[in-house]
Amino acid sequence: MAYRYWCGECGFKTPWLSRSQGEQQQIDHYARRHPGIPPGGHVEINRRRPNRRSGCLRRTTLALLLLILVAAWRRLTVHQVRPPLPGSASAGISGRRESRRWPTVARSMGRSVAAA
Repeated sequence: MAYRYWCGECGFKTPWLSRSQGEQQQIDHYARRHPGIPPGGHVEINRRRPNRRSGCLRRTTLALLLLILVAAWRRLTVHQVRPPLPGSASAGISGRRESRRWPTVARSMGRSVAAA
């Protein structure tokens, strides 16, 4: 369990600590800020695990990691150069597939790629 001590005179509160650490911080606070007044206020008790990490942080980290992996996988598969099929008419001199949308300069000038 963890405890948080609230000052009865002002808005001061300790962080979540063990009982003895919280009491000591409250005593020190009263000695510094409210001399002559006995420590008062109230105590908040956290019965759950006080050092438990936030589930939201864990989910966000997992989602970000998954996004990075998917982006890396897509980059590898989309930009992978595939060789043309043997005997394919679209295989140029370089061995790459030519796009039908964007003809090479030699074709646009009326010459074939083999003649250039």
